[in-house]
Amino acid sequence: MGRTGRFLALLLFAVAAFAGRAQAQNDTTFEIVNRARVPIFEVYVSPSSLDDWGQDVLRNDVILPGARKTVRPAAADCVFDVRIVYRGGQAEERRRQNLCQLSEMAFDGGAPAAAAPQTSERGDPSFELVNASRSTITQIYASLSRERNWGQDRLGTDVLGAGRRFQVTLPNGDCVWDIAVVYADDRREEKQSLNLCNVTELAFDASAARVRGAAPPAARGNAQAATGDPSFALVNRSPRTIAQLYVSRATETDWGRDRLGDNVLAAGRRFDVPLPQGPCQWDIAVVYDDDRREERRSQDLCAVAEIAFDASSARASGPPNASAPDSGGQARGTEQSFGTGFFISAQGHMLTNAHVAGDCQRIGVMLETGRVAAQLVRKDERNDLALIKVDVRNPVPFVRFRAQPSIRAGDDIVVSGFPLPTLLQNGLNITTGNVSAMSGLGGNIALMQITAPVQPGNSGGPLLDLSGNLVGVVVSKLNAQRVAQATGDIPQNVNFAVQGAVARLFLDAGGQRYAEAPSQRDMKAADVADLSRSFTFQIECR
Repeated sequence: MGRTGRFLALLLFAVAAFAGRAQAQNDTTFEIVNRARVPIFEVYVSPSSLDDWGQDVLRNDVILPGARKTVRPAAADCVFDVRIVYRGGQAEERRRQNLCQLSEMAFDGGAPAAAAPQTSERGDPSFELVNASRSTITQIYASLSRERNWGQDRLGTDVLGAGRRFQVTLPNGDCVWDIAVVYADDRREEKQSLNLCNVTELAFDASAARVRGAAPPAARGNAQAATGDPSFALVNRSPRTIAQLYVSRATETDWGRDRLGDNVLAAGRRFDVPLPQGPCQWDIAVVYDDDRREERRSQDLCAVAEIAFDASSARASGPPNASAPDSGGQARGTEQSFGTGFFISAQGHMLTNAHVAGDCQRIGVMLETGRVAAQLVRKDERNDLALIKVDVRNPVPFVRFRAQPSIRAGDDIVVSGFPLPTLLQNGLNITTGNVSAMSGLGGNIALMQITAPVQPGNSGGPLLDLSGNLVGVVVSKLNAQRVAQATGDIPQNVNFAVQGAVARLFLDAGGQRYAEAPSQRDMKAADVADLSRSFTFQIECR
């Protein structure tokens, strides 16, 4: 090769090397690292010179906490804006990042971004809504972000169960929308200023849900009173029967008559409530067959077709009366109710019902030395259980769970508790009976049916075998008056307790230790009663 050839070869080599270095210098490939506690559902990477975020680069993928995802932006420029969206809708951004000088970019959820910019982009905003929460979604609203009205409930008469999907069809055109959902417990969750043309699905997990009424207001930001047709259907999504229903205008102080009359509303059933045309704001209260009460205040009934009750906020405070709706004749915040609890540890851990101690501002336990304060540790509303910690100074006697053999239908039992505390102020009350069935209403295997008489105030008390070991937690009695109205027959001795195995699972889930003992000898009921006096006490909820 001559001098000219060698020169050309060196020149070509230099050009190639320069091009390679230039290409390496403009390599915008980088990794996104998720250091937050929730998954990243969307990632947008756009040149800082553009006003549009473009497409979600994750598509149908997610970045789990602690995971990484390689991103290769298709552009020669080095300076980009990066936006990520977590599950639940919270967003985080990095502006004007030189990706040619970065190998990774970490997000920890600590820098929330402003809502995605509203652009003039147009397209198809239809999407699938995914219920990633543990609750049922009862209403879905979708509204253009520039509008002030939420419009119709997109679910109509349907509901969206946990883990299910629902196709939300929207008209082609503007891409930026606001979405709101209402859960079965009347909490509401919203996502604002979403570019729906860039997504195929949108997940709600209740992480940002708030109690703000049964539905988004008909006109956002408009506080003036609305009028219309407030008639609605009441849906019983609780596992219990609704025995009474009261509906009153929010401006009234009297609940009025029981709308169910001689009827009852079983679990899963609906009941149409016709109301006169006029003001839309109403209060609603239901009373379950165990005498717990649940309310919804200041509901805009003109904006909804149905209202669901699931007993998640029910309290043992009796039926409404002719005074202020939530107060039972007392000022709000001074309500008082009673139940029973029993120690399961020497350190003062006490087991009771969630409807006894799960919704109290203050909890007191009436020990032999007087009233002692207690704090709620955890509760399970589905199985109606609660664990509280009593402020004891010294070790206390406690009950032991029955280890073996398993309790059976026909076995004798003893109920210990404080029934009707405003009438029977004579201390601990003992009743006896047997296990009549190993399941509750509707075949609920978390409960057992017992014949021992119980009354309001017995709730949360221990169900003991004749060895004095715990086999269940008293939870409710059947409302004999209502069943008689519905069936023409008065039920006798039909009461229920949470099975001991379910109570143990509740304690295990919270890491709470407890003791077990075999049931090997039978004592007299009076001896079991004497034993229970050492660990069974009355609970006061305020």
